[in-house]
Order: sequence, then C-alpha cells, then structure tokens
Amino acid sequence: MMNVRREPEWFDLWDPQDAWQPWEPSKTDRWDFAKTAHLHRRAGFASSWNVVQEDAKRPHVEVIQGLLADEDSEDAARIREADQNTGQILAAAGDSRRLAAWWLLRMVHSPEPALERLTLFWHGHFATSAEKVPETNLMWRQYLSLRRLARGPFRDLVQEIARDPAMLIYLDARDSRKAKPNENFAREVMELFCLGTGNYTEKDIRELARAFTGGGIRNGKFHDNRYQFDQGEKAFLDYRGPANRSQAIDAIVNHSACARFIVWKLLRYYVADEIPREHALVTHLATVYQDNNLTTSVLLKQIWSSRLFFAEACRGARVQSPVEMGVGLLRTLGISFPMEALADELRELGQLPLFPPSVKGWDGGAPWIDVRTAILRSNLAYRIVREGRLDSQLQLPSWGRNDWAVIVGELIQLICAQPVPAELQNSLKQVAEQTKDDDQRRLAAVIGSLATLPEFLVC
Repeated sequence: MMNVRREPEWFDLWDPQDAWQPWEPSKTDRWDFAKTAHLHRRAGFASSWNVVQEDAKRPHVEVIQGLLADEDSEDAARIREADQNTGQILAAAGDSRRLAAWWLLRMVHSPEPALERLTLFWHGHFATSAEKVPETNLMWRQYLSLRRLARGPFRDLVQEIARDPAMLIYLDARDSRKAKPNENFAREVMELFCLGTGNYTEKDIRELARAFTGGGIRNGKFHDNRYQFDQGEKAFLDYRGPANRSQAIDAIVNHSACARFIVWKLLRYYVADEIPREHALVTHLATVYQDNNLTTSVLLKQIWSSRLFFAEACRGARVQSPVEMGVGLLRTLGISFPMEALADELRELGQLPLFPPSVKGWDGGAPWIDVRTAILRSNLAYRIVREGRLDSQLQLPSWGRNDWAVIVGELIQLICAQPVPAELQNSLKQVAEQTKDDDQRRLAAVIGSLATLPEFLVC
C-alpha cells in the first residue's frame, strides 16, 4: 500500500528543542491582551474582559502558575463547598443528566477553570457513560477521583481507574474470574488509556486480562476477590511474573510508549488538533514527562509557557468543542443561562459531559463541525445571549455606549482566536444596527452571526 504523504503544518517548522523553550516577552513580542486571552481560552474555558485585562498586566509566569495552583481564597472555598454539596445531592437523587448540568455550572463559575477543563479531558480519556452506568453516585465519585488526581502523576490516575466501580461496570469487567478472564479492560487500558494501537499484541491482552481477574464491586466499592484471582505467571509487554492489578498497571505505565501517548493526547487538547502521534515535538516532550514521574501539572506548565504555545500560528489550531463554546460564552460575557437547557443543546451537538458516545470518548477536531452542527452552534450562541440574563453591565468596556463598531471589535478580541476581516466586522455592525428592539437582542444577533465564522469556531 502506498503511503499518503502529509502536507506540512505550521508546527512542522519548529525544532523541538526550541519549541518547548519558555517564551519570553520582548519589545516586538509582548505579553498583551491577545496572548492572555489565548492562554485563558486554551488552559481554561476563556475569561471575562476584566479578568483578561488584569492578567495582561501581571507577569505571564505568575498567571500560568495561578492556573495550575489550587485557589485558596475564602470565596473559592465557599464556592467549592456549595458546589460539592449540590453535586452530592444530585448524585444521591440518581439523575445523571441533572448532574451533568451541575458540572457545566461548575465549569462556568469555578474559580479553578483550568482544573475543570483538565478533569473534562481525563473524563473523555477514561470515557465512562451514564447511559450504561445507572448508579449516578458512581459517576459522581469517578468525577471526584479524576478531579482530585488530574494534575498529579498519571500512574495514580490509572491505578484509580483500574479500581473504579463505574469503569468496571461500563467495560463489563466486574465479574472477571480466573476461569474466564474478561479482556475488555485489558484491551482498553492499553489501546485507549495508556499505550495506543501498535504497542501491544493480542497475546498481551490475554495475559494482561489474567492480572485483572478477581476484581468486583461490593456495596458500591471496589472489592478484590482473591479466590477468583489468577495467581499464575503472566507474560505481557516487557513484564514477566505473577502480576496483580497494581503491578500490571505499573508495568503498562512504565512502558516507553505510555508517555508519548499521553503527551500526544494532551497536545491535541491544548495545542493543535492535527499533530501526529509520532511527531518529534511529541517525542521530545515525552522525555520531559517521563523525567518528571509523568506528573501532568509539570507537563502543562511547560506547554503553556512555551514558545510554540504562544506562536501566532497556534491561535486557531484547534476547533472549539461544544462545551468549550457554550461554557466559554457564558464565562466571557458574564451571562446566566439555565444549565439544563445548555445540557440539552450540548447533547444535540454531541458533547454532554458524563455521556461520551463510546469508550473512545469524543474524537474532537474537525469532525465537530459539519453543516448541521454549524447551524446548531449559531442557534445556541444566539439563544444563550437572547434568553440568558445579562449582568446589569455587560463585561465589555464599550457596552451601553451604542457604538456597535467598537463593541463588535471588543467581542472579537475577547472570543475569537483569530482576527476577523474588516468587511465582516462591518457586516456584524450592520446586523446590530438593523436589529429591532433592545441591546440584548442586538447583541444576540451579532453573537449568532459571529458564531458562523471560522475565526469563532476555532480557538
């Protein structure tokens, strides 16, 4: 079969050693509003004008460190406690769709948006759906585990997920016995969670499945049944010995392909949709990840601080997911909108948290956009602004001055990854001026039109 040659992308022009060096501001390349907005769009779910403007005045290393740190203010602690109580109540009530709406609300209002976004990444990576897991409380506990371990060593996450009741139910792995090992989890932990295709064999799956025998669920918690555990020698990947569940996970995570696979997934999520799995940029950063015990916060700091991340070409290198779009609009404009209505809209667009389409999670990238979803996105953007409750003073400097040319320009700076051509900006201004009634309806018309443009669809 003839190999299809890939056309060069912008990131192909970068030497890995240079790409991952820390970006430093200069007279010709300053830390400004645009770079700050880019950081907030990618690391979190975007931020309001006031937040971006304030962060543009602070040293960029301080802003990045703040995104990675726990918010320790009293207000943040109160928000966390109230959120936690509400989530626990909804989980106990057994309504997974309302729990999904609660998580969306947390994404919108959390003082730790980068942590919520990273948790969403791990949820898509270790995809588990409430469609198959009827116990909402188990989905809630999995969310808490992913959030708690999100920034730490990847090994801890995989060890946790290997004992997670929701995952065991989802992959039919709660009744794996030594007489008949279930291979589902063994396959997915190598193919989708840790190594990627091409780095294991069918024999590895069969041998690894024996290491996961005996695991079950009792009273909603993981239970190890030693009588159903296969204590014999196993031979998979580079491991030889009587591996139990924990030892098997360690062997997989220690495999050289693991760091490369996770780095690739994170780069697609935070940097560029189209970066290939075996790219030199991935390989170089995988070494950094391995040298730091696969600690995700260390990796993210290097990515978000890098020359590559702040390159002009990096802006717009990803297609916004539906959640990024919906949550981002609410955060940037300070609009209140019913979360259950948002959840329904996001389900139509193909991304409702707690309900990924399969164990592969959400594919992301260009498949997010087609003719149908482009129309649905525009309608959702319009509906959020038209039906939502605006703050008394929308968080745009020129709001209320009736100068729509300036307001359109500010909106583009805040919510678009790339500049919008002048003629299209003028068309958006005309949309506002030709719309009847109040300023909220005018703003909704502008946002709905803006949401059809490529500069808005990417981030």
